[in-house]
Amino acid sequence: MDWVGITSDVRFLALELETVGTLAQKNVMRSLAFVLVVSVTLVILQYVGIQFLFLILLIPILALIIFLFYRRPQYLVYLWAILEFPAAVLQEDINEVQRATIQHRAFLLQIMDPVYFFVFVQLIVFVVLRRREIARALRENPFLSLFLLLILASVAFYTSLYGKSALGEGRKYFFHFFFPLLAAVSIRDHRDLRRLMSIVVFVGIGISMLGIIRLLMGSGMYHVINAEAALILLFCIFALLVFEANGSAITTRLLDTAMILLFTLMIILPRHRSVWLAAVFGLLLLLGLYRKQLLYVGKIAYATLMALALLGAVLITSPRFGSTFTQSAEGILNPTSDKTAAWRITGWKQQLGRLLGENFLIGEGLGGYYSWRTESGQHVSFQPHNGYLQILLKLGLVGLLVYGLLVVSFFRRALDALRKLPRGPTKAIVEAGVLNFAVSHVFLMGYGFHLVMFTFFALAMCGGRLQHPREIVS
Repeated sequence: MDWVGITSDVRFLALELETVGTLAQKNVMRSLAFVLVVSVTLVILQYVGIQFLFLILLIPILALIIFLFYRRPQYLVYLWAILEFPAAVLQEDINEVQRATIQHRAFLLQIMDPVYFFVFVQLIVFVVLRRREIARALRENPFLSLFLLLILASVAFYTSLYGKSALGEGRKYFFHFFFPLLAAVSIRDHRDLRRLMSIVVFVGIGISMLGIIRLLMGSGMYHVINAEAALILLFCIFALLVFEANGSAITTRLLDTAMILLFTLMIILPRHRSVWLAAVFGLLLLLGLYRKQLLYVGKIAYATLMALALLGAVLITSPRFGSTFTQSAEGILNPTSDKTAAWRITGWKQQLGRLLGENFLIGEGLGGYYSWRTESGQHVSFQPHNGYLQILLKLGLVGLLVYGLLVVSFFRRALDALRKLPRGPTKAIVEAGVLNFAVSHVFLMGYGFHLVMFTFFALAMCGGRLQHPREIVS
């Protein structure tokens, strides 16, 4: 009897059965993913009031888009970053819609909602079909994973108490935290990384162009761009400076320099003090980061002095602008002298005092309204304009501690990656991410969280994973 032949046939049959089993398992998982996606789509779209007949026509289109994002997940990351432009420049209009949403208890779509929907569906598909990639991203960022879990748990728990407001507040203020997770499973090479960096800069160009148009149309300088848009421009400036320090450029050296000048002008004109404070802190960090490059430090110091001299000339030649600029600067040194700053500080004290007496450990949960009274007795229900207090109010001391650990873990891993990366574009992206994410925590003292913060968080995180030993730019 040919035992060798029989053994060979048995092994071949075993391999065939294993292959069939693997294919069957993949088909089952794909079917499960399809059922989950369709179910989630129907629930969400009916939840926001879309008619069933329209849903039947819409689902094939959504399926094609979902398939595209599954095959090219980096496109969804790019789309999310691109929509940062209309979301930033139309923030005042969006706020008016959101106030109407709270007042009438209607669930109205916002600019970012289509992206949020596709991100949610994409993560479900990845959990079913690409479990290893999602698991690796979660393991690599344990405190980010824990913070996301806190947000999801708060939304799930407080929906029964506050209804749609819990979901609305979660997506409005905390959905940005999903951006690094999506980027971790989508950014796969250096080209993807460079494209995302370029998109952020082009968003900055769009914001500046719109600001110039508003200025020419007679809008007040303070209303040229809002604070979030100004923060995007500030981060673009630091990114451009970091690229120059690494012997590289995002576009060309000449265009990068022109953008730095344009973005600086658009930051100074609106007089957003939180952005100014962040700019000063970032400039100090930049000088400390490149303290060994004496020529570069000298250029930065010279450019700063020239900008201050130009600003002084403008203040002297334009008394009206000089008066408003002086008032804004005085509000930094003496916040109680400024109505806006004093209004915010009063709100911080009242809400923090209420929290200390009730739910200091776990917070009040997502969905509850912010509430305090000004010194004149006027009732206010806006967000507190302080990212740290916002976490404390909604997620309590537990949430704030987890966020602190997230930040420490990010800087530890990013700085460790920087020590291993050679001089070049990837190192510049990681350094820009570290610098801007650090600067954002000064901005958080006057405003809440914004997508651009986590865009640079993701850039630094992904750049650290894409280490390339031969990438050197002279």
